[in-house]
Amino acid sequence: MLHALESCLSHPAVALSIVGADAVWVVFSMAVGFPSRLETIFQTLVAAVTLGMVLVIQHTQSRQQEVTQRKLDELLNAVPNTDEGIISLEAGSDDDLRRVEKSASRLPGRRPYGERGALTRQHQSREQPSVDVRTQRAPASSA
Repeated sequence: MLHALESCLSHPAVALSIVGADAVWVVFSMAVGFPSRLETIFQTLVAAVTLGMVLVIQHTQSRQQEVTQRKLDELLNAVPNTDEGIISLEAGSDDDLRRVEKSASRLPGRRPYGERGALTRQHQSREQPSVDVRTQRAPASSA
């Protein structure tokens, strides 16, 4: 339900409609002298819409993070000799993360995570044999 709501509310026309409705509400309130009842209704509606949008945004970000994590897991599974502990690291504790980070930074040619260009330099510094990711085998030569 939240996914469908997010896809409906992500259109620019919805944002313009909300801004337009707010402008009409303010003009109407000015015309009748800003009665406290109208202000209370407006504040309540704004709070409810804000809470709803926070939930939709949180759901969307969580879903995108889950999709990205699954893609990364699939890539790690495709690489030979991958540490299985890294694949399930998102379920580990902060201590597990620090331990993996320390052990990775001690490897030759590796920089600590977070240093700019560390991963790129690591992959440039060693030659990888050509491997078909789907079969984990070297591609057949076309001779």
